[in-house]
Amino acid sequence: DVPLLRPAWSWPPLHRLLQDNEVAKIIKTRFSEGRALLEEYLEQMGFFAPGTAAIVDLGWNGQIQDNLHQAFGHRQDFPRAEGFYFGLTANGMARQTLVSTLTPLVANQTRFVWNANAAFLCVQILEALTRAPHGTVINYSREEQGTIPVFKAEDTDPRQSEKKSDRLIAAIQFGVLSYAQAYVRAQRVLGFSAKHSLPYACTVLNRFMRGVKHAEAACLLQVGIALDLGSEAVTVHKTGPLGTYNPIKWLWRLFRLVSGSMWPHATLALKGGRILKTLYTVQQVLFEARTRRAFAGSKVDLRPDPSLAHSPCAEVALEEWCEYHDRRMDEQFRATLKQLNQNSEYGRIRAKLTIRDIIFLEWTRICTVLTCHILKMDRPENDGIPLGPYLWWRLARWLRGIL
Repeated sequence: DVPLLRPAWSWPPLHRLLQDNEVAKIIKTRFSEGRALLEEYLEQMGFFAPGTAAIVDLGWNGQIQDNLHQAFGHRQDFPRAEGFYFGLTANGMARQTLVSTLTPLVANQTRFVWNANAAFLCVQILEALTRAPHGTVINYSREEQGTIPVFKAEDTDPRQSEKKSDRLIAAIQFGVLSYAQAYVRAQRVLGFSAKHSLPYACTVLNRFMRGVKHAEAACLLQVGIALDLGSEAVTVHKTGPLGTYNPIKWLWRLFRLVSGSMWPHATLALKGGRILKTLYTVQQVLFEARTRRAFAGSKVDLRPDPSLAHSPCAEVALEEWCEYHDRRMDEQFRATLKQLNQNSEYGRIRAKLTIRDIIFLEWTRICTVLTCHILKMDRPENDGIPLGPYLWWRLARWLRGIL
């Protein structure tokens, strides 16, 4: 019942526990049972079939895709896996193989860019805001209709902590889904590609992670996050009072809050202001630049082999029950979101990208680039919306509204 220390793999009592013969037998038995159930579930869902299977996930290290290959890659009908991720770390990019490719759609940690890499500043908040309105899948169970996932019980402490944030998360997800529907309609009319819209998406991501505002931080820092690392420990983003007029003590307490925060930019938005956020961003990018310079002598080409055929995902015929199961899960997900949103005081949350946001982000980028140039370090590439064309576009819209 003692929570695991971090890092757990360096804790001697854990090593002695895992080396115990009785414990090893229990682990082996549980492993075999769980592996068999997962294999049945994947067979039922039509995963094992000739061709290519797409694995879609938020991120960040590609471990699920890698573990699937390690567990079932020996099967003759194991498909070629193509993973599509919102963001991938350097470890995730290094998992590329001949039969398993991983593609980051937005954030790629192997590139030193300004906007998209903001996703790695606090991956926990992104995971919390994109979670499903049910508990974590902890097992699978054989039922009359087939093998189904078993979710974490609703009465456990981590799930209760998560449920406190369900209404806020539902409001945010409703805003995301409504924007996605509008994006699809616009794409059908205008015919633009992801290459044209990606700079805007990266800028919005940077605005959320680095340019988070006071009111947004006050809500989002209260989101409960269940770690699901084998214990019932729950980590919650929260801040403490500074409560002093002594500037030295105030800065020291702020430093401790920022150091202990999973999302330092949100903590600074709540307690420090834009100037301190800019200074923190500069030192954070400088640290990343120094880290990249330290490993510059041992660079590894993490790009996938260009000779590999990047074939499209093959269509796999699923059983009627699988189609019904997917449709029912999707209907339950949307119904739950709708119910939570109707009972929520937040409504449907949306945030526009304003000129003030763009100017602040550009000012922070310029300060960072100048500092890197003075210290003769690598400068982050600007992968977002250029300030000049954006201001001209806003001016054109304003003039059109007047005329």
